[in-house]
Amino acid sequence: MAPGAVIEIINFEGPPICKYWNYHRNLKIFLDTLRSKKEDLNCRKEDVELRLSAECHSGKTPKKEVEKWLKKAEKVSNEAQSLEDKAGKRRYVSRACLGKLIDEKIKELIEVYDQGSFPTSLVIDPPSNVGQLIPTQELVGEATVKEKCCGIPQDPL
Repeated sequence: MAPGAVIEIINFEGPPICKYWNYHRNLKIFLDTLRSKKEDLNCRKEDVELRLSAECHSGKTPKKEVEKWLKKAEKVSNEAQSLEDKAGKRRYVSRACLGKLIDEKIKELIEVYDQGSFPTSLVIDPPSNVGQLIPTQELVGEATVKEKCCGIPQDPL
C-alpha cells in the first residue's frame, strides 16, 4: 500500500474516530452536563408554571405557545432522565454511542430552555365586554308578524 493511500485513509477516518473517542473518553463530563442542563430546564419550567398560575385569574387563559412549551419541556426532561438511567445501568453496548446520544440531548435541552423565555405575559386577556349586556332593538311590526304566523291577536295599547 502506498504511503499516500494510508494518509488518505487516516484523513478520511480520523475525524469520526476522534469524535467517537471523545464521546467515549468524556462520558462522565457529558453526563454531568446533561444533569445540569436538565435541572436548569426543570427550574425554568417550574418558574413558568408559577408565573402562569399567578397570571391566570379572572377569565384569563394561558397562551397556546406557553402550553406547548411546557409539554415539550416535560417531554425532553423525561427523555434526558431516561438517558441518564441508561448510563447508570451501563448496559449500553458502546460508551461512544451513549455519549453521542447524551450530547444530542444536551443540545436539545439547551434549545428548549432558550425557547422558554417569555418576556411578555403568559396569558391572554379575556374580551373586554365579558359580562356586559348587549342592548337589543325592538322589532317593528312584531305584532303583525305574530298575528299572521301564530294567530295571536294584537294587544290594544
